[in-house]
Amino acid sequence: MQNIIALTWLDERIVSWIPDQVRNDSQTCVFIVVLLIAYLLGSIPTGKLVCKLKGVDIQSQGSGNTGATNVRRALGMRYAVLVGLIDLFKAYIPVRLAIELQFGSWQICLVAFGASLGHCYSVFLGFKGGKAVSTYLGSLLALIPFFTLGWLVVWFVLVKTIKLMSLINLVMLLLFVPALYFLQGIDYAGYAFLMWLFIIFTHRANVSRLLKGTELKV
Repeated sequence: MQNIIALTWLDERIVSWIPDQVRNDSQTCVFIVVLLIAYLLGSIPTGKLVCKLKGVDIQSQGSGNTGATNVRRALGMRYAVLVGLIDLFKAYIPVRLAIELQFGSWQICLVAFGASLGHCYSVFLGFKGGKAVSTYLGSLLALIPFFTLGWLVVWFVLVKTIKLMSLINLVMLLLFVPALYFLQGIDYAGYAFLMWLFIIFTHRANVSRLLKGTELKV
C-alpha cells in the first residue's frame, strides 16, 4: 500500500513539473492521433471486402454503395448484418477511446465524425464508400447506449414493415437530436443535427428517388 501511495505521489509530482504548454501540446497530439485512427478505421471498406470474398463486386450491384443496405441486396440479410455490425464498431471503438481519454465534448464529436467521414470517403476506395448510417450509430452507441439500443429495436420493426430503409433512416435519425440534448448536452445535440444533415447529403440520390416514387426497397 505504501508503495502504491508513493508511486501515486511521484506521478502527481512528475505531472506538476511538466509545463502547461507541453501538456497541452501532448494532449493535442493524442487527439490528432485518435482522430486519424477514427478516419482510418472508418475507411476500412467492410462491404467491399466481404462481397469480394464471396466473388461479388458490390460497387456494380444495386445502388453501387458499399454499405450494409446494398450488401443485403447483393448477398442477403446475414452478410448485411455482419457488415453493419463491423461498420458500427469502426466508429464505436475510437469514440469510446476518446471518452476514456477524457477528451472535451467537441473533440469527441470530431472523432465520431472522423469515423463517418472515413466510411463515406474511404482512402482505400478512391474516396468513395458508404452513407454513414452504421458508423453514426456506432458513435451513438458509445455516447447513449441504452437509447440507441431501444432505437434500433424500433428501427428494425419499421424496416420489416415499411421496407424503405432510406426514408426510415432520414426520419428516425432526427430523434437523436433531442435525445442527445437531454442526455449529453447541447454540444452533442449539435453533432447529431449536423450528422443528420450530412446523412441527408449522402442520401441525396435516395431523396430524389423517394420524391419520384422509384426508391429501391430492401
